[in-house]
Amino acid sequence: MPKGWRVIHFTDLDSTNSEAMRRAIIGESSCLLILSETQSMGRGRRNRSWLSQSGNLHCSVLVEFNLDLYWHFPFITSLALISSIEIIVDDNITDLKCKWPNDIFYKNSKVAGILMEIVPGNKQLVIGIGVNLIPVNLATSIYDVGDLSLFKIDKFHLASVFCSQLEKLSNKSSNSGFNVIREMWL
Repeated sequence: MPKGWRVIHFTDLDSTNSEAMRRAIIGESSCLLILSETQSMGRGRRNRSWLSQSGNLHCSVLVEFNLDLYWHFPFITSLALISSIEIIVDDNITDLKCKWPNDIFYKNSKVAGILMEIVPGNKQLVIGIGVNLIPVNLATSIYDVGDLSLFKIDKFHLASVFCSQLEKLSNKSSNSGFNVIREMWL
């Protein structure tokens, strides 16, 4: 984990994003990672339910952000997640792509989703990610659903590397401007 980050791990939660939001509202500081083995009410964009099967990564981070730079975060977050996966599997992964605004695809199947929510009344952002590290069986889905089980990724290691990459790319965006992030995205 990056220096100064805190981790809270649960067996089961309603939603890691909801837990991060509750904590932020009562004054929890940023640089917080919340993980849960399962979620009973995991969700994606437009309040779509997210199947939160044990063995997959379900986590949320609470970070500070500049409201003027909010629009950078969908790019930063997707790039941070992709680079984290690439770091862990030693760049031996091809066909890993961002699908705007919040999905990660591997070989044309959705393997991860991202949900960002601004904490009301302060300069914090909750970023939730769900990554299918083991096979998931869904009766219905908007997209073909895939997983990264071939790579045997440890979810705790992925979460830690994600926090490091998120911090690194956020700093890069703040210090060098959005063009650096844009170039990475393209």
